[in-house]
Amino acid sequence: MSRPLSLLLPFLVSCVQSRTSCDDFKGGTFENDTTFGIDQAELDAALGEDGELTADACAELCRSRHWMADVIVSIDECGLAPEGADPTDTTAPPTDPATGDTGGGAGPAAVVYCAWTENAVCEGRAHQAVTSRPEGVGPDAVAAWLARAAHAEAASVKAFVSLAAELERLDAPAELVARARSAARDEVRHARILGRIAGSRGGVPTPLSFGPTPQRSAVALAVENAVEGCVRETWAAMVAHHQAVAATDPEVRSAFAAIAVDEARHGELAQAIDAWLTTRLSAAEVREVEEARFAAVARLLGGLEEPEPALKRVAGLPSVEVARHLAGALLEAVWA
Repeated sequence: MSRPLSLLLPFLVSCVQSRTSCDDFKGGTFENDTTFGIDQAELDAALGEDGELTADACAELCRSRHWMADVIVSIDECGLAPEGADPTDTTAPPTDPATGDTGGGAGPAAVVYCAWTENAVCEGRAHQAVTSRPEGVGPDAVAAWLARAAHAEAASVKAFVSLAAELERLDAPAELVARARSAARDEVRHARILGRIAGSRGGVPTPLSFGPTPQRSAVALAVENAVEGCVRETWAAMVAHHQAVAATDPEVRSAFAAIAVDEARHGELAQAIDAWLTTRLSAAEVREVEEARFAAVARLLGGLEEPEPALKRVAGLPSVEVARHLAGALLEAVWA
């Protein structure tokens, strides 16, 4: 059983003197695939004059089912699965903004197979409702990194608001819903703090963009929570705590000292959500969530990059060697 994340912070930081972050948003790519059902209207709209599924329409269907389609680099393979195939992704199709219709029905008219390559995302809690990338610009590496971090924190506000709405729709305990909304307020504060520091250095976050909160199954939400909360926010808490110790800029140290405490609490919220959702899942769905969590850890480890010297010095971002040591402690204490 994993220990509370807040109790692990001092121990984990005592094991290392520096660590790394995904200095470049791309941070490596990985391949993924899925099969999902489509209704008759979607099928009819996607068929060409020859009655075959067109490549463009198929790619659009794939993107519409992705939790954050903006990170897709390329659709590598797409087509109708063999007749009788069962979809592995049972997430409801996107809601039609004009009618509110989710396209539900007795069963899929067809099953689509999709394989794609996507960028690893390394900052901020992502959610299907968040469509903008965590990016920023500035006159130097530190200003640009702070601007990107401010964008990521601001996007996390929407992520937690949408998470709270999904939990409420799934009849989650009121305490979990309240904690998600409290986390959104934390992220407002983080975005303001980092935005101010970035602005003082000439950094400018890129504009935010959002989509509607989806209506997803418990397993779809559990997969996203495992990746974004149990893995990436836990990692972010470790990063923030280290920055609070290692950054030479006093404003950055002070900012991340406060952020680290909140992010640790957010990681613990993800664990609590995971525990509750597990009670609503089948054995096969629990395995799906576990596989997604382990895959996220592997992607994180595979995407580690050495930060620029200024980022290590001023912002407290650490080396790949030490990051692997930190990840090993997390694997043993939390992610196991």
